[in-house]
Amino acid sequence: GPRTPRYGFEMGHVLMMYLIALAFAIVSPMLLPFSVAWFMFAWVAWRHNLNYVSQRKYESGGLMWIFLFSRIVMCMVIGQLFTFCVLVVKGAYWQAFLTIAFMPALTARFYRWAQTKSLCRTACLAETLLVL
Repeated sequence: GPRTPRYGFEMGHVLMMYLIALAFAIVSPMLLPFSVAWFMFAWVAWRHNLNYVSQRKYESGGLMWIFLFSRIVMCMVIGQLFTFCVLVVKGAYWQAFLTIAFMPALTARFYRWAQTKSLCRTACLAETLLVL
């Protein structure tokens, strides 16, 4: 019979591919088209499986996105640190300084902004679920 999707297992693979794509984007830009192709095919397969193959036993109302978003932002920060290290090794000290000075701060600001938006929606969703 149809199985329930294992979100933790399958999203872990997607996040690992995202981290690899971010880390190697600075070292080997030729890998980026293959990463984009992988994400396109994975999206099509994931969507097909969710719509026609898998049977969900529960619906969280999008609450997993908050968990995944924090992991995606963490992958972005790791990618920024990897970019900083590559720039230092290549001797691009000024670009490395600009990367480490501004990018983590901008990413943290974006993360806080997104969290405030999602916390408002999560509170509304929790109230709706309690009423049901």
